[in-house]
Amino acid sequence: EGQSFLSGMLLSRDNACAMIDAAKAAEKDESWKLSPGDVVYIVGSAKPWQVMRNGWGDYEREVRVAGLREDVCLHQTGRWVFTDRCIKLEKNDSLIATSAVTVATQGERII
Repeated sequence: EGQSFLSGMLLSRDNACAMIDAAKAAEKDESWKLSPGDVVYIVGSAKPWQVMRNGWGDYEREVRVAGLREDVCLHQTGRWVFTDRCIKLEKNDSLIATSAVTVATQGERII
């Protein structure tokens, strides 16, 4: 109560400007984009994969992925998957085991 019509309109304008600024900042954030070398989890897969390259043309919206131990220099290595099936893994992400855990007497898998 006690606010004038003008001060209410100015407050609404300031709130709208803040929302526009937040939307512009979110648009510039490209951390969701996949790049060669990124480690991803593919929905339905039991292991992490690395992105080899981004698709274009017939493979638009797809990335070529390979297992962490596969030789990415070979042309036949990996497979194409749609980007909407990939979840980018980043440093300090928490992972949950989805199947039985085996004894850790073999070499480590570094992510």
